[in-house]
Amino acid sequence: MPFRTRTNAEFPKHGGAAGESSGIGRAPTVVAIIAAGGTGSRMKSGVPKQFLKLAGRPVLLWTLERVLALPSIVQVIIPLPAGHVRAARKLIDRRTCDIPVRCVKGGATRQESVRRALEYAVPDADLILVHDAVRPLCEPEMMRRVLDAAWHEGGAVPSLPAAETIQRVSSKGRILATPPRGELHAIQTPQCFRAGVLRQALRRAHEAGFVGTDESSVVRWAGHNVV
Repeated sequence: MPFRTRTNAEFPKHGGAAGESSGIGRAPTVVAIIAAGGTGSRMKSGVPKQFLKLAGRPVLLWTLERVLALPSIVQVIIPLPAGHVRAARKLIDRRTCDIPVRCVKGGATRQESVRRALEYAVPDADLILVHDAVRPLCEPEMMRRVLDAAWHEGGAVPSLPAAETIQRVSSKGRILATPPRGELHAIQTPQCFRAGVLRQALRRAHEAGFVGTDESSVVRWAGHNVV
């Protein structure tokens, strides 16, 4: 199936660079980063999860197709383990694709992989969308809502309210506190940010040696709001 799947969905007529609202009356341009740095170690598989087949096709291709169906995508960058860049390029080169897709060498951590991928992003992108390569079933409507919220607020993530009791536990296994469950959410992907916000946050974190658990944690550490 070719990746000729572009829509003309409307975005609110607002947005802008880090920390400002420009009132630009146009849809934002979006660069997508598909984080594909996993090696399959947790699954004890010789093949990374993103290359395992789902319904006859590698998971990575299903995810890529879902991302390319989003409005205003102008470029896709896929950071991968160094030993799998060539294999990913071969998979993607066999497809017809109107939008540039680039496979690049990732880093030792997800954060470093995303930072490196950003170096290849077109400089005039309005938004950066970061998605996991092994999440091919994300609903298009939810992804569009994340883009919309990031364009309006500067940064946005999808989440699921916590359904179980979650405890803060000491290094010795002793329960320290029970945070109110109503304040706890499990953060998912895709995560989306204004390009200037994410670039600044990742640069500052790299310089300071800070490593977050995801992009939103780095953006918040750098002082930006995320909804």
